[in-house]
Amino acid sequence: MTKLRSLLILLPVVLLGACETEPTVDPDDLDDDEVADPTWTDDVQPILVAYCGACHEGDALASGGIGWLNSYADVQANAFEGVCDGSTRGECIPVRLLDGSIPDGNPCPPGEDGCITDNQFSTVENWVAAGMPA
Repeated sequence: MTKLRSLLILLPVVLLGACETEPTVDPDDLDDDEVADPTWTDDVQPILVAYCGACHEGDALASGGIGWLNSYADVQANAFEGVCDGSTRGECIPVRLLDGSIPDGNPCPPGEDGCITDNQFSTVENWVAAGMPA
């Protein structure tokens, strides 16, 4: 029982520090112009990898992150968050960015310093509105 208790005590510490990998896209390398007809590959995935990749891409999975940025199929999957029941993960991204539920415990609303810019957020919204083209 003490081993289980120790594990339960350490689990939150491990999870809080889980997303320590560097995203493969630097936000400073992104264009800040809104894209009217964005696609996943050319426009949306680079934005999301830059801002969300530390927890949701590649090596982040090994450190406790939840991968949904590795492929187009990942964002087409059903969202598992209660906030977006009945939606895909892609459709849920703007909702959760605006309501402050992501990143967990560290909200980063569009337009704030160090967060996705307003134009980049509009690009993501345009992508969702267009049916999330690949």
